[in-house]
Amino acid sequence: MQNFDDVERLLEGLLEGLRARRELESLRQKNLSAQNDSDGQVKTLTTEREQLNQQVERLEREREKFKRQAKNFKGTRDKLNRQVQTLMDEREQLNRQVETLTDEREQLNQQVQTLTNEREQLNRQVQTLTDEREDFKQQVKDLNECLEREREDFKRQVETLTTEREQLNRQVDDLTKKFNDADAEAKFYRETYGELDAAYELYRTLDESTRSALAGIFGAGDNATTFFSGALQETHLADFWDYAARRPENETLRRLFDFCFAAVNRGFREPPFARLNVAPGNFFDDEFMRRTSQSRQLGKVFRVFLQGYRYSAGKIIKPTIVELN
Repeated sequence: MQNFDDVERLLEGLLEGLRARRELESLRQKNLSAQNDSDGQVKTLTTEREQLNQQVERLEREREKFKRQAKNFKGTRDKLNRQVQTLMDEREQLNRQVETLTDEREQLNQQVQTLTNEREQLNRQVQTLTDEREDFKQQVKDLNECLEREREDFKRQVETLTTEREQLNRQVDDLTKKFNDADAEAKFYRETYGELDAAYELYRTLDESTRSALAGIFGAGDNATTFFSGALQETHLADFWDYAARRPENETLRRLFDFCFAAVNRGFREPPFARLNVAPGNFFDDEFMRRTSQSRQLGKVFRVFLQGYRYSAGKIIKPTIVELN
């Protein structure tokens, strides 16, 4: 753009020079006219002046043309300057983008390296898992073979156990039958001899001196048969009541007397005896009651130690031993 300005200044200077020359020629013509020079010289000068005028006009047209071109070039230069500025701005943006992309490329390179390392680790893990899978497949194969053998053994065991179970079931049936028979026998024994056995065990809890004192009633009492034979005799019942009455605090003697009384009565189709029925709160009656040595003389029955008994027809055989308030 600087060259167009120089051309414009050059054309302006040239036009100024031509104008000055034209004025000089005009003056010269005037001088020549004044000095009455020859017609040939005047004609020559006139011709030269016309040529100079034409050159001036041509130069002015060229100057105008150059001005228009210079104006156009100025507009183009401004446009180009704006484009250059725009391109410079874009270049700055592109430079920043390049820097950003360069940073991103570095980050991506790092990520690629990290992923590459992870891929190598995963490949190693895959290889390890592949090896483990092969080992596991072999173990499964071995286990299946072992299970097949164990299943065959189990089937044989099941067959053996089934046979044994059938045998055991037959044994259980036999034992159940024997148990039922034994239970029936035990029930019969309990119903028939259970009370006798319990009475004999109660008798054995007495101290040795008491059992010796009762030898006239129960014999030696060294076995159940001797005890039962004495306990079931009607003639021993009154003697046993007398012995128990002298020891009213002895609960074992009272219970044994109750057993002997019931056993004697069961020995008859019609029970020959009946127990008296004295209760606490009854007034004392010496017809069928007897006081303990520690009891008061009169009053109501406070405690019953040993119930008396009578004949079923009504006559009292032994009174009830009581304690009065």
